[in-house]
Amino acid sequence: MIGGLIAAHALSVAHGIVAALAWLAAFFVVGLTLVPPRWRRSLGGGESPVVLGAALYVIGCWFGIALGVPLTRLAIALLAVAIVLAVAGRRRLLDALATSDGSGGVAAWALSFAALYLLAYVFTMPPATSDQLPVAWTGNLDLFTYARYTKYLERLGPSNLVNFSYLNFVYLQTPAVFYLLGSLSLLFGREPLHAAMPAAFAFRALIAMIVARVARSVFSVSRAAALAIGAVSISAPFFRYVAGAYFLSTLMATPVLLYLLWTTVEHHSTRRFDPPLAIRFAGAYVLLLFMYPFLLFAGIAAQLAAVGIGVAADLQTGERAEGAWRAAGRRAIGTMGAMLAPLALLAAAFYGRVSWSIDMVRSLSRAGVAGWPLDVVSPLAVVGVPVPRPDVFACAGCPVVEVVDPSHRAWAVAGFSAIATALVVLYFWRFRHRTTPAARTLAGLTAGACLSYSGYYLLQGPSYQQWKFASYSVLPLSFVVLAGAWPLLRESSLCQRLSRTARGRRLTVALLAGVPAALVTGNLLVRAFSEPASLRLPGALRNIAQVDRRPGRDISIWMSQTDELPTWVALYFLPSKRVHVISSTFRPSEPLSFDQISPQWPMLIQDYGCEGVGHDETTTVEGVGCLLLAPPSLAEDVAYPFSRSFLFVDLQGLSQRESDGRWNARSSARLTLIADPERVGVGRSLYVNLRLAPFLPEGLTSQRVTISWGEGRHAEIVLTRTAEISLPVVPADWDGNRLWTLSIAFEFPDAVAGLLLDGSQGPYREGRPLAVMFQELSVGDEPRGVVAQAFRPARQ
Repeated sequence: MIGGLIAAHALSVAHGIVAALAWLAAFFVVGLTLVPPRWRRSLGGGESPVVLGAALYVIGCWFGIALGVPLTRLAIALLAVAIVLAVAGRRRLLDALATSDGSGGVAAWALSFAALYLLAYVFTMPPATSDQLPVAWTGNLDLFTYARYTKYLERLGPSNLVNFSYLNFVYLQTPAVFYLLGSLSLLFGREPLHAAMPAAFAFRALIAMIVARVARSVFSVSRAAALAIGAVSISAPFFRYVAGAYFLSTLMATPVLLYLLWTTVEHHSTRRFDPPLAIRFAGAYVLLLFMYPFLLFAGIAAQLAAVGIGVAADLQTGERAEGAWRAAGRRAIGTMGAMLAPLALLAAAFYGRVSWSIDMVRSLSRAGVAGWPLDVVSPLAVVGVPVPRPDVFACAGCPVVEVVDPSHRAWAVAGFSAIATALVVLYFWRFRHRTTPAARTLAGLTAGACLSYSGYYLLQGPSYQQWKFASYSVLPLSFVVLAGAWPLLRESSLCQRLSRTARGRRLTVALLAGVPAALVTGNLLVRAFSEPASLRLPGALRNIAQVDRRPGRDISIWMSQTDELPTWVALYFLPSKRVHVISSTFRPSEPLSFDQISPQWPMLIQDYGCEGVGHDETTTVEGVGCLLLAPPSLAEDVAYPFSRSFLFVDLQGLSQRESDGRWNARSSARLTLIADPERVGVGRSLYVNLRLAPFLPEGLTSQRVTISWGEGRHAEIVLTRTAEISLPVVPADWDGNRLWTLSIAFEFPDAVAGLLLDGSQGPYREGRPLAVMFQELSVGDEPRGVVAQAFRPARQ
């Protein structure tokens, strides 16, 4: 059994890696074709063609969806184009792969990606068998938002939710997220739910790969050290919170943001306008605009800051050289020109999208709008230190963080300020002559992000907005702390002395390798033993899809009334129906009504046995509930114990079920009976029979019960023992059209509360005003007990 489970996980990992690499390859091929041959070499490594290819796909999907082309067709079209281009230009493709700088070869890149994907998978360990649905996360509804919307976009057409359009605010916020999830789901049987976790793992691996590439390129660390830094970045507690809550838009946009900043700080151009640089910026801008506009504006702000910091870094390098100011200015102007041209083109081509995004960012940036309030994010949780406690230094592990001690907040702000100070001192003063301008620029950006977040938190206080700001600012650049310290530690006097001997060199390597290894291992242990297990859903919920294959267009669903998640799951598995949701929490929803239920318009009720419907025109949906093909109804001459629940009996003022029935829970109660005229002869005189047992503590010999029903019928009975009471009912007492209802009200003037009673666990005080236990109900032509109209209370 264990061997089979290991094999299932191995197959799941392999499937996800191959699918992700296939789409990266497709984007690479398409992006490479977009670039004129004379500019290809100046575009740098393999990231740029991938970004350009993905941007082209996103633009195609944006216009395709607007024209009514389903997402599945658009994804298939891009794959087909990539295959044709790869075959037609295989020589050019091989040359491009051979000349990609710094990647260590395609095979090495793919193996590194696979290793990081596996690390992300191990942190989550999603289900790999059919016993559960293939998702595991902290329960945020974003996961099913992405899955539901993507499944709709794959087919388009009418919405499966009545009075609802999927092309709404949610779609416009992050359309590219749905496009990319849809492309990956094409290789998972067109099931976004099956592609959901592989998408998250793939983008976590991509973030680590970009981090590794930046660390190696900017900070000159070894390939192994760069991958270790990448592994730490996706192991950090704060990052795990973002990934665990399935904030897929942030996961998708972060590698693009890192690519944009990397290109900005490392590319040096002396031309006023650099077309290859503008192309690289344009691809990133398009993706960020359609993936997550927040990070587009964060990226532009970071670029502008990088240009300014870069000027200072360049001047430090050439502080004694003539013309240093002029050279630094030319490079800044060249970068600004490459930024402004694609931004102007983007604003002109997608004016409506840009304008809408600005309004959306402005709206969601107001405190109290969207999300839930979170307290300050710990610098330890950001930089990857394993945090075992759910307080301020582990808030990344909690969906809602309680207000913490003000001193903890002060320590958190002080920690970010200390990181910023250390980066500035080390890179712009102590070691300014031993570091590159690009390294100093990234260090300065990270210091600015730490200070900006601290200031924003002090301004906003505990809020959703300050937490999101942390995920846009300090989180993407958190790797710089370790990547920046690595070369300085390696070149420190201590390491230099140790490197003079073979033993010392081994000790240095062990020290440098041990830090990231300890951070990753520590986070794995904290995840395994100190954090709550990920939410998983039973695989039986797939059986809802059986209902989707039934004839008929409409269906009502009555899922959990305390948790929206089951409703979202049901909507995912009912793509071809018109779903009418009955819910007190979900919107849009409809009031509960049994009138329309038929084989053409059934009703699915979660966690309810079909035996409580009153007839056999039902279908049990294994592991889900009951599918009603006809309205629930009483049947004649059938005894219904109150120790069970029945859909055709609505109870108000009664307690929970007990082995013998239900006690009254208040001084009054009401029963509403539902009858289908096709099953009960409501057009003739009937009797409603009730078996009632009085509550008779010491000193009380009877219980009076006042009963009202139908058209002004009243009766008063006195119970001295368990008795059967029969209420005569005529057709005029019923109310309704398709289904008929009969309401029966009870008053208990002698109800007793506050008695000290003996129970199985010892004496206890009964708080309910007890009077009568309802034991059994039936309807028939003949009375089964004392007819209430003929009963008169005894003389006092």
